Amino acid sequence: HACAAVFANGQALLVDPAWRWFGAPHQEFEVLDDLKTVAVFCFADEREGAKQARCAVGLKLWPDSLFGRLSLVNTLRQDRQFQQAKALLDETPEPEGLSWNSYFYHSQCAAFALRQREVDRAYESIRKALSAYPDGDTRYMLGTILLLRGELRQAREEFRRTLRGRVDPDTAETVRRRIAQINEQIGFEPIDVDPQPTQAP
Repeated sequence: HACAAVFANGQALLVDPAWRWFGAPHQEFEVLDDLKTVAVFCFADEREGAKQARCAVGLKLWPDSLFGRLSLVNTLRQDRQFQQAKALLDETPEPEGLSWNSYFYHSQCAAFALRQREVDRAYESIRKALSAYPDGDTRYMLGTILLLRGELRQAREEFRRTLRGRVDPDTAETVRRRIAQINEQIGFEPIDVDPQPTQAP
């Protein structure tokens, strides 16, 4: 998540364009210089094609960026270069605290554990990711893991929570299909509406 910073009277006022908020009261933030700012845009660029190259350029500008390393891990995994991605993840230190990098790191760990069918390890990792950032994708992965563990009611609840968050249309379609399959196995139950709104990043 990125904000602009306006400096006035020795104080930084944060301008959050995603939420149209001037003076956002973020408790922790880092003001980046020009090189690091360009690097972040390299890491976060979602356009198709040359994603690995953009991450590599970003890491040349900011070699110590944890977000950059994790972005490259994710890109390599998406490109099905699993061996290189896993090797880079194994070399990446585990982030401390409940930050975006912590979410990103543990969700990558969960994805690799799932790929290796290590369901319990995937469950531990996704719970850590969820505590850092409970978004739709994290809920979806937790639901998938619970389904593999045979915990159908809990899986269905996480899939329902997935649909209440921000999730892409393809994932939403998969989630609805899985909910329907669970309903066929254990019967339909009314939706337990979560009184807590989805947390902002």
